[in-house]
Amino acid sequence: MPPTDHTAGVRDVQPQHAIAARTPNVRPWLALLSMMFGLFMVLMDVTIVNVALNEIQTRLQTDLTTVSWVLNAYNLGFAVLLVTMGRLADLFGRKRMFLFGMIMFSLGSLLCGLAPNIGFLIAARALQSIGAAAINPISLAIITHIFPPQIRGRAIGIWGAAIGAAAAAGPLLGGILVEMLNWRWIFFVNLPFCVAGIIMVLLFVPESRDQEASRRVDIPGVVVLTASLFCLVLAIIQGSEWGLTSLPILGLLIAFAVGLIAFVLIEKRQAEPIVRFSLFKIRSFAITNVNMFLANLAAQGAFLLLVLFYTKALGFDPMHAALFTIGLPLAELIAASLSNTLGRLIGPARTAALGMALISIGMLLLLLLPSNPTAFEAVWHAAVIGAGVGLAFSSFSNLSLMDVPPTQLGMGSGIYNTFMQVGATMGVTILISLFTLQSHVNIAQAQQQVNTAIQAESRLPQPSRTEIVQLVNEQTTHGDQTVITNWQLDTKALAQKQTSSEAKAAIDAAQQTITQTFKDALVSAFKNVWVIASIIGLVNVALILLNRSGKKVLR
Repeated sequence: MPPTDHTAGVRDVQPQHAIAARTPNVRPWLALLSMMFGLFMVLMDVTIVNVALNEIQTRLQTDLTTVSWVLNAYNLGFAVLLVTMGRLADLFGRKRMFLFGMIMFSLGSLLCGLAPNIGFLIAARALQSIGAAAINPISLAIITHIFPPQIRGRAIGIWGAAIGAAAAAGPLLGGILVEMLNWRWIFFVNLPFCVAGIIMVLLFVPESRDQEASRRVDIPGVVVLTASLFCLVLAIIQGSEWGLTSLPILGLLIAFAVGLIAFVLIEKRQAEPIVRFSLFKIRSFAITNVNMFLANLAAQGAFLLLVLFYTKALGFDPMHAALFTIGLPLAELIAASLSNTLGRLIGPARTAALGMALISIGMLLLLLLPSNPTAFEAVWHAAVIGAGVGLAFSSFSNLSLMDVPPTQLGMGSGIYNTFMQVGATMGVTILISLFTLQSHVNIAQAQQQVNTAIQAESRLPQPSRTEIVQLVNEQTTHGDQTVITNWQLDTKALAQKQTSSEAKAAIDAAQQTITQTFKDALVSAFKNVWVIASIIGLVNVALILLNRSGKKVLR
């Protein structure tokens, strides 16, 4: 039957020897389920730690800068090693390297939970990241290899949905575990799932590798690529803290550029390079990597800010904030399950474009969210974004490997996941930096408005006005500006100094003025960032529609 433009998925380009390499009795859906255990825990660990940082900082008696490396160590190792792990899987066996990743991640999780101090915890998180870097790209390569063309798109859609759902579920599960138990359980919770995953992978996942390649590892390429990506990701992570124009950041970026040039020169001379640059001549692969980078640049930072919006600007506790965002992973799972069907009707590229458009529309709808939203309002706003993520990310996963030779699936998947992870890391850094900059400006303006309003409050005697203004100035100058909306005047102490009921009422009015003015200032800062993220998403829509290879279909 000739192909049509209405069928989505991954075109079957596998040569006869690769098809024959599939074990006849392989049960692909059981294999997919087996890998989901590890994949879900790996991606959830990117975000689950966020809600536990305050308790970790307190319990391990460290400072905010140091505890932030509990996040950074994981993200850094994860992003840097994806390509290397993907290529090693092609050479030495995808199942073997996936199991290696599961074991390393499990060991790292155990050590994280047992960590006696912050240094030990950071080192254990780095160990976790090595396993994570193996699990993520290799799972996609295995799925592409074992699923027949007619159902491969659906399987990859589930894979893409699991990634987004895991990242979205992290804060919710983390909040529950920290509140009911303690921070160590956000790591211990991985262990039973990892053990179950290891057993199921051993039973149900077949082995596969690049049969045409020797097992000779491109050591120079591995070293130079790892060092170069390390410099890039470290510069992204530390850019807001050290300053984008600071000497260390500029030095890291220069080192990355020099390393990248050296890497290209090295790889051109290697018989078995870790990256075959011929892959970037494949239009579907090259453009989809850029699409995935921009998608994560917009989506991941905006999602993290959505959680912070509910906790910092609107004053909800972490549990309620997580529940308010539950619409995102739920809608994502539903949309991802429908993405392959929709792709068969309109094509995978148009499905991805529709998804990115929904992400942008969802972010713009957040501008209309009231300052005291109901649970329904919060959930459906998040659900619009989630539906977009489910459609777009599942389609990207399909498009990225549709024309990649089967012998290079691990390499291609590693490159794709690197673009995805670097985009996420850069998006979080850039959008949070923009939010921080805008919030400082808005808080300063709010401080002036509050001071003017307090000084104009004639019901209060001048000494009380001066005292309140001084307290506000101290909080905004020396306190954490992101919690200013939850800061309360000591109204009881101030009221005791007043003799009239009118003055006491004025103190209550002052508290309301302070809270509402600073809340409006922070909400405005969040909304400015969502506008920027939505613009990035709309630019990506245009780029997706230029990818005419997205019309290629199953045969």
